[in-house]
Amino acid sequence: MIVIGSKREYERVFKNASLDQETLDAIEAYVSNGGVIKLESVNPLKIVYPSKARLKQQLEEARNRKKKLDSEIRSLSRKKEGNAAKKVKVLLDPVYWKHRIKLVSDSEYRKAYETVEMPIEAASDAKHRRMVEMFVNNPEYRERLVEARTSLIGRSRGSIRETVEKNSRFRNDVIVTRISKLKKERAQAEQQEKVLSRLLHFSSRIV
Repeated sequence: MIVIGSKREYERVFKNASLDQETLDAIEAYVSNGGVIKLESVNPLKIVYPSKARLKQQLEEARNRKKKLDSEIRSLSRKKEGNAAKKVKVLLDPVYWKHRIKLVSDSEYRKAYETVEMPIEAASDAKHRRMVEMFVNNPEYRERLVEARTSLIGRSRGSIRETVEKNSRFRNDVIVTRISKLKKERAQAEQQEKVLSRLLHFSSRIV
């Protein structure tokens, strides 16, 4: 019985072994990640431990992990919309067209819009939709926003548009960072899947 539980033992056992590089890399990766491998023989290669059942279990876990990561990446990617997708959403939104009509036909509305700097395109975001709808439809709400914006404190702060855009950029940055991390984890899961598949090929026990 040959036991390999460290990089040093791996190098000693396989120093002159006539195995293909893919198999050697798989064994090295398994051992480097804290795994222990027991061999019945090197030529031909016969793995006694981990058992075939254990390798199948680990392989299934790696595949399920990869599927879960793929699902998370897709979900986050949908939240991270590009500018083109956002423009399409805005153009299909009735609130946007009601706003455009009011800009042309209602001078008081236009003045309030220019003062408050309401980001109408934010209506596509569930978090801000009610605010935009109230601005477009409710004169009293617009008046309160104008008063707040033209007050001494309001003039010293950023506009609603600036605040919304800043929050949007922050959320987008968080999503981008998260996607990057998940993609690295997915690459690791995929590599683990390849390693386990290769080792399973040489496993000599059913259980």
